[in-house]
Amino acid sequence: MYLSNSSEKPEHNFFYLIKEGHQNLYDKLSQATPNKETYKLITIRKSPFINVGPCKYILSDNSFLLEKTYSQFLNDFWFDWIKNVKDEQGKSKFKITLYRSAFGYFFENYMGEILKVCFENYKHSILLMFNQLKLPTKNGNIEIADVYFRSNSKIILGQVKSSSIYDDDKFGGTIDTLYKNDRNSFFEKFGVNQLVKSIEILEEHMINIDLKFPKGHVYTIYPCIFLNDKALQTPLMADTFNARFQELIVDLKTNKVNIKPLTLIHINDLEKLENYLNKTPRRSGNYFVLIKETNILFLQYMQL
Repeated sequence: MYLSNSSEKPEHNFFYLIKEGHQNLYDKLSQATPNKETYKLITIRKSPFINVGPCKYILSDNSFLLEKTYSQFLNDFWFDWIKNVKDEQGKSKFKITLYRSAFGYFFENYMGEILKVCFENYKHSILLMFNQLKLPTKNGNIEIADVYFRSNSKIILGQVKSSSIYDDDKFGGTIDTLYKNDRNSFFEKFGVNQLVKSIEILEEHMINIDLKFPKGHVYTIYPCIFLNDKALQTPLMADTFNARFQELIVDLKTNKVNIKPLTLIHINDLEKLENYLNKTPRRSGNYFVLIKETNILFLQYMQL
């Protein structure tokens, strides 16, 4: 990037001077990556800048830069560095499962911090997450859910998943490739089955953690899965997940438990809404739930 004419209006100023000592960083972020599968956009996902001359770079896309600083960086760090560390036998020293578990732990903590900010100004409610929802029993610990938010008789119940879809599955061209020929396992991997189990055990066990849980009364559950993979933001993916969810909850529907459609909430969606949700506890005391219908995220307020 280079400095534009200072007389231009700020909103028209697309060019900036690179700070001294930063050229190596921009050179690294503008390296071309040979790849015959152009539809995967590997080059600009790994290197979102384009070198157009000495100390001059063009940013290809803001979204790709943001992706590079988070999800793409994690992939690059694994494939370009960690995977190449060998032991004495010449085998990879670290397993991808260990790497992904460390990333999953980070993602849970990061998601938890955002949710705390979102809900901290809401009264007459309770937010519980992760370890707070683990209940010791004579048969071992029970994990009720990853996220639980209740306002009176209305409950957000969620699972947090950092699982991702590999490029070969994303771009395979068929639904069987996406599912890896195992539809049930695909949805289980992304927490749908866990969420159904959470609903099954909620009334029996939640009263031991939330003393004001409306056990025996009519209540509404807003099920959601918090996700990290951008592929799950694509059109109709929310409907696809909800269709599987509806198959699994057929026997759970009663007159006392109203189960809303499953919502997919990507971390980017929540980041964009964080300040708004934190600063807008309605003066009438309304609370919100996140609902996705026809794959459009919007706020539905819950009247107390």
